[in-house]
Amino acid sequence: AVNSRVPSGSTSSSHTTESPTPEPCPQAASAVPSQSVLPMYPSVDIDAHTESNHDTALTLACAGGHEELVSVLIARGANIEHRDKKGFTPLILAATAGHVGVVEILLDKGGDIEAQSERTKDTPLSLACSGGRQEV
Repeated sequence: AVNSRVPSGSTSSSHTTESPTPEPCPQAASAVPSQSVLPMYPSVDIDAHTESNHDTALTLACAGGHEELVSVLIARGANIEHRDKKGFTPLILAATAGHVGVVEILLDKGGDIEAQSERTKDTPLSLACSGGRQEV
């Protein structure tokens, strides 16, 4: 997914072995809201984030591989370039976790394929490769 969209001249070498580790969210796996739920709460800040890791609904959905929820959140205006406390974008989180469907959604919606983690300067592709995620 990422590999097929890498601009010529880009590299996939990894600068570190650090991987994104979002906070666990046990409720997320069993309770993925459909698009019909979000219009009920028009005043909700779609980009509200946790204090501890600065995770948003979108970063957690991307890290968890929840394709439908990712699509709904993006349609409602979620920031696809939000960075968590470690400087990881939703695309970096999805690529590192090997969620090809989520990676494709983010790329189709304009996710930055060359976004670098703020501290290590790793890209989604370099982190996916270093983590053994050839499917991405």
